[in-house]
Amino acid sequence: MKSLCHRFNPSDVEARSVEGSQDLPPISGLAAVYFNATDPDKTEYRIRKDVVERIQPGVFDPYISGDAEILALRDHDEVLFLGRRSSGTLSVSLTDRGMEYSIRTPDTVQGRDTLALIQRRDISGSSFSMLRPKPLWSYEMRATGKTYIRSVGAIEGIHDLGPVLYPAYSGTSASIGARSCGITSLSRSAGPPAEVAEIETELTEFINVNWHQSEAELRLRQLAFRR
Repeated sequence: MKSLCHRFNPSDVEARSVEGSQDLPPISGLAAVYFNATDPDKTEYRIRKDVVERIQPGVFDPYISGDAEILALRDHDEVLFLGRRSSGTLSVSLTDRGMEYSIRTPDTVQGRDTLALIQRRDISGSSFSMLRPKPLWSYEMRATGKTYIRSVGAIEGIHDLGPVLYPAYSGTSASIGARSCGITSLSRSAGPPAEVAEIETELTEFINVNWHQSEAELRLRQLAFRR
């Protein structure tokens, strides 16, 4: 079974028709944002108050420069299928901000419903699912105390992306029309329990490897979990 990690990204939504066209307008957005040190609050995923995640530039390059298949789904649900890269109904590109997409909206119940939800502003964000991220851990001192950083610089693939109801990084856009969007700070905390447990295991291993037993135990107590 594929190990998927979902990252949700909210943003402002705009509805625009394409003048002179009988087709439904495209859905476009910024599905993933790179960490920006000049604007960390808007480009970090706060898993918990003392743990954040950062997506590093270059992480998507092997899959966007090649012909890797990526699905366009609403809310990561294959029942809510909107397009796919191999058929040309989904296009994906990389910018200095992150990973952008454009979906040729299908004239289906799912496509029309998605447009309606974006127009009503019920959906205002985008998301992507990465396969088996390979993070590097570090930490830094902030005014609020010690913060652990999960830096994702390599993954094994991108499964899907598209508009979502519940964003996590609160700065991407999902819009109607050809305008692209961007990511900011997150509005949701951690993901599914299995993913949270995996992240806690990674952090526990990082602490146990880098500090002596007594210091490691203290740090784990401060984090309020222990493997």
